Amino acid sequence: MPSAAVSSLMGSLPTHKKSAKLISMRKLTATLCLALAILCTNPLMVRAMKSCPVFDAPNTWTNCVGEKKVDLFSTYRGGFMNGKFHGVGTLTRTDGSVQKGRWKDGEFLSSSTANPSSPPSTSAPSNSSIATTSPTSPKDDGIKLLGFGSGFSVTHSGHIITNHHVIEDCDQVVAIHQGKFSKLSKIFADKINDLALMKGDLKSSHPFRISRRDPQLTEDIFVAGFPTVGGPKQNTTVKVFKGVVSSMAGHKDNLSHFQIDAATNSGNSGGPIFNDSGNILGVLTYGYNTPIKPKHLAELSKGKPVYLEIYQGQNYGVKSSVVLSLLESNGVIPEKPNKGKISRDELRKLIHSATYRLICFGY
Repeated sequence: MPSAAVSSLMGSLPTHKKSAKLISMRKLTATLCLALAILCTNPLMVRAMKSCPVFDAPNTWTNCVGEKKVDLFSTYRGGFMNGKFHGVGTLTRTDGSVQKGRWKDGEFLSSSTANPSSPPSTSAPSNSSIATTSPTSPKDDGIKLLGFGSGFSVTHSGHIITNHHVIEDCDQVVAIHQGKFSKLSKIFADKINDLALMKGDLKSSHPFRISRRDPQLTEDIFVAGFPTVGGPKQNTTVKVFKGVVSSMAGHKDNLSHFQIDAATNSGNSGGPIFNDSGNILGVLTYGYNTPIKPKHLAELSKGKPVYLEIYQGQNYGVKSSVVLSLLESNGVIPEKPNKGKISRDELRKLIHSATYRLICFGY
C-alpha cells in the first residue's frame, strides 16, 4: 500500500494516549493491506453476481444467479457455479418445503453455515432480468419432454378432454393453466376416435358446455389451443382461429369426424371447436400439411416445371356426439348447452378459463 494512503488512513483513526493496549501502527497497516488485497482479488466481494445467460444451458451457468426447474414442480433460485447450485439460494420443492441458505457444488450446507470458498451472499435480480429455464424442462432423473397439445375443461371438478394421440406415449401429462401446473390422470382413452378423458386439480370456473347436436355445414366455428409453431416459449398464451364447417364427414368419409377450414398448427391437437354460443361442436384431431424441401423439388423437376397440389383447409374434428358418449360412459355428465349466443366478453372469459396447454413427458 502506498505510504501516503496509509498515513491518510492512520490519521483518521482515534488514538487513546492513556490506553494500556495501544494498537501498533505496524499491525494496523498489515490488517488494512490484507483487507484491500481480498477486495482487489475477489470481484465477487465488491459487486453482485450477474444474471445467468438465459440462452445458455443451465449446466454451463457459472458465477451467476438464475432460476432452474429441478423437476416439474420444484424450483431452485440462486447462485450457480459450473452448472451447480453454489452460493446463496432457495430450493422450493413440490411438497412446499423450502431449503434456503448456502449451497456448494450442488449440495446444501445450511441456512447459517458460512463458507469462505463459496460465492458471497447476493441479492437475486428481479424477475424481469433473472435467467429461467422453461417450465417444461425435464427432470434430472431422465424424464424427457415428448410433445405438446391442447385440452379443455368440461366440468367444474377437473375433467379435461383432449386427443388420444396427445397423451398416448406419455408417462406424465401436465396441464398448465394461468401459470398453474397440474398432473393429470387418465380416466379413459378412445384410440379409435382419438379421444381421451383426463382429470386433474385445475378446476375451471367456466367449463365448456357440450352441444347436443352435431355441427352444421357452413356453421361458423372457433378453434382454441396452444400451437407450438415458432417454439413452445413463443406460444404460452391461448390462440383462437375462426372458420366454418366445410364438410360433415372426415377423412375417407368418416362420419364420426367433420372438416373445418380454420387454420391450425402442431400443438392445437385436442383443442376445442365451438360456436358463438360457447358450446363444443367437436375436438380438433388432425390436419394435412404438404412439406416441401428444396432438394425434393430438384429431384422432382429435373429441369422441368413441377406442379404441386397443396393441402389447404383440411383440418378435422371429432363430433360432439362422440364426446358426449365418452363422457356419459364414464359417469361424467356435463352441463346443459347454452341456448343462445353469448357476448364476445363472455366468450373470451370462457376461452381463457377452460382451455389448457398439455405437456407430455416420458422416460
